[in-house]
Amino acid sequence: MQSADIYKYTGNRNTNFSIRNSTLLFSTNNRNEYRNSEISFSVQLNSPYTGYPDNEISVRWSIAPHIGDNIVKCFDVAFGIVNGKTRIRYEHQHPEYTDVLAVGGTQGAPVSTAKPIELKFVKIDFFDRSTLFIVSQRIDESGWKELFNFREREHYVDEYPNGTQIAIKVKDYNNDIILSNVSVAEIEPLVYGY
Repeated sequence: MQSADIYKYTGNRNTNFSIRNSTLLFSTNNRNEYRNSEISFSVQLNSPYTGYPDNEISVRWSIAPHIGDNIVKCFDVAFGIVNGKTRIRYEHQHPEYTDVLAVGGTQGAPVSTAKPIELKFVKIDFFDRSTLFIVSQRIDESGWKELFNFREREHYVDEYPNGTQIAIKVKDYNNDIILSNVSVAEIEPLVYGY
């Protein structure tokens, strides 16, 4: 089953992010808006990467900003800058993350200076109180390769009372990494279960 078979776009799309430290932030004040969403962007290195080999670019969906000891109920899905590996973890109260809940089965192409890579992160909540996460990488003009597909059943966020806080975080950011074509699209599931 392809991503196109399990969700559709609602028509809400946004490219307006604010920046705090090494994080791009998107938030809405409308209850539950963008709780189901597709975040896409391109990433490239400006010069050879000098950061730690396990550094990541992560996309986070939460109910509150990651400051102080907020209850954030956050899903954090990441892509390895150097190794192209994916993983997910959960954070109920900032900054107390769970261990890794799952890792992707397919390794993606790492970020390089040669050309930008395109990534897509998807989060979908289902009526059975499970959440599906998908990470894909564009392989060429013909389509995407799925790197990660995980259904989370233990942690579920019932409400995003002040809208969804979405963040794209580059761990240990420096000027070597360039993000472009950043977009968040609201989606809705087409099927009850997947």
